[in-house]
Amino acid sequence: MRSGRFDIRLKFCGSALDNHILELTMRFYLRQITVSEFVSSTAGIKELEELQWTEAEWAEFRRKFKLTCDFWHRRFCLVPPRSADEFSISDGPIFVSRKYMPNIECHFIYDLVGKAEDAHWPVKVTKAKKGDQSFPSETGPLQGADLSSNDTDPPDKPRKLAGLSVMQIVAAHEIGHMLGQPHVGQIKNTAACVRALKIERDGAPPPDGEDGRYFIGGAGASVCYGWSGNASDLPIAQNIMGLGMSVDGDNAISWRNALAKVVWDRSELPDGWTTVVGAYRNPRLL
Repeated sequence: MRSGRFDIRLKFCGSALDNHILELTMRFYLRQITVSEFVSSTAGIKELEELQWTEAEWAEFRRKFKLTCDFWHRRFCLVPPRSADEFSISDGPIFVSRKYMPNIECHFIYDLVGKAEDAHWPVKVTKAKKGDQSFPSETGPLQGADLSSNDTDPPDKPRKLAGLSVMQIVAAHEIGHMLGQPHVGQIKNTAACVRALKIERDGAPPPDGEDGRYFIGGAGASVCYGWSGNASDLPIAQNIMGLGMSVDGDNAISWRNALAKVVWDRSELPDGWTTVVGAYRNPRLL
């Protein structure tokens, strides 16, 4: 996983009844783009007026953006192995105490700042016509993100995959990229995504036949979003770093790697750690 850009804070609990907390804090600078670069110079006055932000529209976008940030808050708990003694805690004097192992709750804290230089991420937000949305992209670790005014809303028409509806709030996907998460096929190291990356790297042609189109685009290929046209792909494609809104333990990778960095100055957690999807899990008695 490439690195995201955020502040890391590990807060140890003071009670055997509580969990430790790992906060990833991200500061955003939201910048209005008042006229889309895609608007024709011959656009009519009414069309151009529709692409100007009103004060009320900008306030509403900011409100929805905050709600979208909440999507990533308290989604996971990291569960230490018994050997992770630096995370254990006792509940009384040493001769009568019991030892507990708290978990690490994964929190996402955000702030909207007024200057780009104070932000981890500048985000350009273009006023778009109703229904026009960005397609999820590969936000780079050193760039900002580009959103449209509709990207904090569900799409008007969910995408149909194998007869089932798949929808995504684009801004939630992009925040995942800013947390350092690539597309789901890369996170899970699927064979199809690995193949698409190799095709892009080697400049090789995609597979023959209609299915070849799913392998075009490298990290942005359909197979790296988890979709190759088969119904069996749906559980992966529905992931937030694919084409849907679901999460699984692999999406805790941002917190797992941040914890490894801040505690051990390494890129990954030691063996034995597990991940639970959910806001809370009780500490366990050792």
